[in-house]
Amino acid sequence: MGLSIRLAELTDIPCIVVGLKGFAALLQHELLPDQQLALGVERLIADENTDFLVAIGAHGGCVGFLQQRYRYSIWVSGPEANIEDVFVDARSRKKGFGRKLMDAAIAQAVMRGCKRVTLDVIETNYGAVKIYEQMGFSCVRRRSVSESDPVTEGRQLFMVLTLT
Repeated sequence: MGLSIRLAELTDIPCIVVGLKGFAALLQHELLPDQQLALGVERLIADENTDFLVAIGAHGGCVGFLQQRYRYSIWVSGPEANIEDVFVDARSRKKGFGRKLMDAAIAQAVMRGCKRVTLDVIETNYGAVKIYEQMGFSCVRRRSVSESDPVTEGRQLFMVLTLT
């Protein structure tokens, strides 16, 4: 199960675009055309306050990605990281790749001196919620999600992992 996690490079943009499209399909959301997505990902890769991490499988291809944003938080009097997207290709799920992406994201947040890592997850994504809780994240707030969105209907959990 040779897997490596690394910061994304410009050559990873096509992989990330495929992942974004897979993520959108899972959530039944429409996305911008591929070219616009690629330009957005390129912009974020260049942004010093954003990390894209990619999971590279044994075959050398991309099997997933994670997008993490950084900002100063008045609530913790210091920097915090927010995991915006985590996606693992359907054929590569249940192999620990998502957790390895999460571990790498937390390590990046620690290296940047972040005091906490935050994320949002739909509460019916039971597998993800379980992994996040096992990693030490706790739910600090629940909010209703639009009833007009049948895929994400329910509650969104705001979860926090305190680092320092």
